[in-house]
Amino acid sequence: GVELEPPRDLETDLDLDSLAAALQKAGAPAVEVSEDAGGYVCERVYHAVLALAEDRGVSGLFLHVPPAETLAPDQQATIVSRFLPTLMTRRST
Repeated sequence: GVELEPPRDLETDLDLDSLAAALQKAGAPAVEVSEDAGGYVCERVYHAVLALAEDRGVSGLFLHVPPAETLAPDQQATIVSRFLPTLMTRRST
């Protein structure tokens, strides 16, 4: 069966303020750090990412991108591809 509630609270061990600054430097017009992934599906995905990351001894992160009406997908892809090298070199806090 599917569990409706995650078995335990998890959170990333990454420095989110630093990563938010790096995302803005990569060209993101607005960045907001949040403790809420924004809805049932996103919350479940984020929890699964964090659980898998914990099992593998790495850090996990969930990144929302804006709707295509707000920021075109090609612009989103450019920003995220500029941001990924910074993310990949970060260590947990």
